[in-house]
Amino acid sequence: NYMSSITIEAWVKRADASRCATLVGNNYTLSYWLGFCNYKLRFYGHGSGSYLDSNASIPANVWTHVAVTYDGVTRKYYINGKLDTSTTLNSGSMQANPNAPLGIGFDINTTFSQNYFQGNIQEVRIWNNVRTAAQIQAGMYQVLTGPQTGLVGEWAFANNLVDTAGGHNGIAHDPAVYSPGNAIPHDIRIPQVAVTPTLGGLCNTQNEYADAVQVIVCGASAYLPHTGTYLWVRFSCLTPLT
Repeated sequence: NYMSSITIEAWVKRADASRCATLVGNNYTLSYWLGFCNYKLRFYGHGSGSYLDSNASIPANVWTHVAVTYDGVTRKYYINGKLDTSTTLNSGSMQANPNAPLGIGFDINTTFSQNYFQGNIQEVRIWNNVRTAAQIQAGMYQVLTGPQTGLVGEWAFANNLVDTAGGHNGIAHDPAVYSPGNAIPHDIRIPQVAVTPTLGGLCNTQNEYADAVQVIVCGASAYLPHTGTYLWVRFSCLTPLT
């Protein structure tokens, strides 16, 4: 189906970060494609020549959340919920190839040899809108259990290839191997900050807690940084129920 805007997100643990590999592909020469190359996150929005890479690299053997949003003009890359790149270079209307299957971990066009994904994939989600940074951060540690507004497909890979959102169930072209290690909810990478937060009863998430990981606990936001000595947990907007 044609989509003028798109958000693709997933948890990945790459076995080899040096390889080029597909995460989600609909024939990269004609359509959209999200994957990795030269250690970076790479996205094609409308076929050959439309790709751009992230600034940061995606490590090997570490669960990492990646996301890209694109509306035909601006594309944004998020790594572990943080904005990595925002650019209007190589813009153009979104394209989809209805004659090609949507591949997860593989693209139907095999003109480059290192195509398949090597490693683990979980919680692949495709939306027909541009998700905000706040929405990506709020949802990345949550398991969705059914249809959501704008959610076209969600493949959790919880011992099956079921699409719990749109019914686009997958077909394995090689034996699928499910490992017991999960990206959600336990694998949270908390960054170390250089400046110790102040205990003033107030904090600004645009500067003092800008590098902190945000998680949702019973509906309240918690921001998690650590210094060389302490782990800090800062709750925002607590109510009597939380």
